[in-house]
Formats: sequence, C-alpha cells, structure tokens
Amino acid sequence: MLFSTIVLNHCGHNDIYLKMIEQKHNDTILKELNGKYYFNILDSEDISTSKANIVFDSKTNKVSGFLGCNRFFGNYILRSQALELGKLGTTKMICEKEQSKIEKKLLKVFKKARLVYFKENGFSLYNKNELLLTASKK
Repeated sequence: MLFSTIVLNHCGHNDIYLKMIEQKHNDTILKELNGKYYFNILDSEDISTSKANIVFDSKTNKVSGFLGCNRFFGNYILRSQALELGKLGTTKMICEKEQSKIEKKLLKVFKKARLVYFKENGFSLYNKNELLLTASKK
C-alpha cells in the first residue's frame, strides 16, 4: 500500500486515488451499486430538485432511471471501483429546455465516468481526478 501511495502522489492524481485506497480498507462503506440513487450534483451544479435518478440491479447488472423527463435503461459493469455503463436506451419525449439540458449532461457524464467513489449513503463518479456527479439514496 505504501508503494501505491508513493506512485499516486508522484503521478499527481493523489486526491481521489488516495481516498479510494483508504476506502478499500473501510468495511463500514458498502462497495457495490444496488438500489435507487437520486442525483445531487452534476458538473458542480445542484440538480437535486430535478428528481433525476439511477437504479442499479447488482444481481442482473441492469441499470435504469429517470433523467428529469425521459427514462433510460441498459447494462453496467462494476469491477472494484471501475464503472462501465453499456450503451443506454432512452425514451424520446419532448422536454422543457432545462430538463433537456440536464438530460444531455447526464448522458454525457455516463459515457465519461470511469471511477466510483463510494460514500455511506451514495456515490460519486469521476473521470481521473475530475468530479462529474454525486448521488445518494433518500
């Protein structure tokens, strides 16, 4: 573990990676995605009032949810703290401008996200050291 810490510090990606290394040894935090989570922060913007959410089924590796106007569905793979969302299908309802903006950002983040940082009541998605999204169970 000491070697990993030194390497990560040297590479400049110490913030999130060090947190993830520490988290691996914390048994109080559940390290799987299962159930319904509501999105809180998207690209530094509070979207908690949008009611947008994501539902993970850890038994079937299916994912679905609500983007604010349209619904989405697909598959996911979670290996340790690496997340890969498969190609997602969506409904095609006409939405208000603000809802459409949030939906487009969420779909873009889903493609870009690579790392999951688990929290006691939710998770955050990252691409390298960049925070993309936070979500929590209500």
